Amino acid sequence: MSDTEPVTTRYVDLGPDRDETGLLVVLPGRGYHPDKPLLAVATQLAVDQGWRVRQVWWQAPDAADVDWAGAELAAAVGDHDGPVRLLAKSLGSLAAPEAARAAYPSCWLTPLLGRDDVAEGIASNDARQLLVGGTADEAWDSAIAQRLAGQGAEVLELPGADHSLNVTGRNATATAHAEFIRVFGRWLGEME
Repeated sequence: MSDTEPVTTRYVDLGPDRDETGLLVVLPGRGYHPDKPLLAVATQLAVDQGWRVRQVWWQAPDAADVDWAGAELAAAVGDHDGPVRLLAKSLGSLAAPEAARAAYPSCWLTPLLGRDDVAEGIASNDARQLLVGGTADEAWDSAIAQRLAGQGAEVLELPGADHSLNVTGRNATATAHAEFIRVFGRWLGEME
């Protein structure tokens, strides 16, 4: 990453002022910001369950890598000393090695499984992992997802879903999104 490349990050905190349940950090994708459907609904679900949510809004550098994403995750958590959970979309999965180092339970939404550093980061995390992706997403690798499932990760694979978990067909996208929200809500609720 060059020193002249502009990088802007800001946080939007939602939920209770006191995070009695814990802090959920939401890392977006490159163009899939926290106000996009899946992240917005997941955020509201977490708030409803009593989580303090910190949405990270960034303009990722072209050369975004695991070091950059890991630093973004660490900065977003800051000096929080309670439970931390992570919801990361696509580019946010570059934070997998940092999440593993900190042993954060993490939900990886359309993770970049074709990148060795991402898959290895997820595999090395001893905390609970939820991977969500679709078979029509070029960033999703079913074989890697199943290997990670064999190592203890929970996997939700949606047939025909693309990188936004959209599916061709009448009501198919709504059904796929609803399935993600159902599974994410259960996953998050089981860790309260």
